[in-house]
Amino acid sequence: MPADLPFSPDNGLEGEFARWMNEFAIRSEKSRDDDWTDLRDIADHFLDDGERKQEFIEDSSGFVDDLKSSGPEMDRLPVLHVTRENLTEVDNRSEIPEGFIDDVTVVTADYINGFIPGQQITPPHNSEFDDDMKSDYAGSYNFRDDLSKLYATGGSVDEGSPAATVSAHETMHKNNVEAVLADPSEVRRYALIYKQDAPQSFKDAVDSSDTAPVKHDLLGGLGLMFLDDFYDADILETFGNPVVKPDFSLERYSEDFEFAVDLMEEAYDLEFFDVRDEVICQAVSFFMDGAFEEGFESRADSKREHYNSNKDYSHRAGDAVVNHLRGIKAQYEKAEGLRGERFKDVMGKRIPFLKGEERFSKY
Repeated sequence: MPADLPFSPDNGLEGEFARWMNEFAIRSEKSRDDDWTDLRDIADHFLDDGERKQEFIEDSSGFVDDLKSSGPEMDRLPVLHVTRENLTEVDNRSEIPEGFIDDVTVVTADYINGFIPGQQITPPHNSEFDDDMKSDYAGSYNFRDDLSKLYATGGSVDEGSPAATVSAHETMHKNNVEAVLADPSEVRRYALIYKQDAPQSFKDAVDSSDTAPVKHDLLGGLGLMFLDDFYDADILETFGNPVVKPDFSLERYSEDFEFAVDLMEEAYDLEFFDVRDEVICQAVSFFMDGAFEEGFESRADSKREHYNSNKDYSHRAGDAVVNHLRGIKAQYEKAEGLRGERFKDVMGKRIPFLKGEERFSKY
């Protein structure tokens, strides 16, 4: 994949070379054969003197040779600068180095862990790049499968959307829900049983709850876990075994499950958990992209419109998300220290906020 860089005069020679190196780092071995063409294009664009061009290419060759011999570069800076456009432009998904998306999520989780106090931020267990260009989402996270996705996108590589920002957003979805659960891995197992084996009466109970659809797997998993604990129903032992076919139906517990759903919804304050979860994830995205300092209003308007019209979220979720983001922005601006220190100070409320015990806005 030749770089085909849309050169920016603001970057200058060094800036364009550094940007090209970041893009070169994720290429397959086959597509790296075009590296000298790319370097000559950069030299031709910025240098007039032939001797200086040759000197630039010779000096750069050492960096290129090192990358070729060591394989794809996974240092934190190149990973954080990869865009979804970079990944989309790869002619064949197999040309993305094996495990690269996992490396993105690991590096991103480590990066944002320094700005999120109160919990060790860990990456999702599974992650992948999805080249479905029809998706309206930049990314997604599935609690049941502990799976995060980055979706392909069109557009210019020069003005691309950072893959790290999307990865951070989805990583926070994982860590937000785990922040309020005593045993997230167990709830995840029950959520899988809910999805695969729960009768329609169970699904109806969850559908008729006040919890937004995006959190139905979570509520279903919590309901089954309570049912198992309180009624000693042997659900996990029976349905969690892929070899043994269950010898009884969950239908007998329909009324009990309705009670469990109501109880768990109240205990975990799930009616607006989708909003609180999204607020934290959007705050991380805004922080990483510098949107608290510049372009806040236009970006907030876009988020309001998106979540107000999204049926997977609470009614007028966009208004609530933006109200809290305004509160976060105000607290962020009043805090002292460097950017990371100020954001960390504000995020000290994160876990109480997720539990419904704190607010970022007055509304």
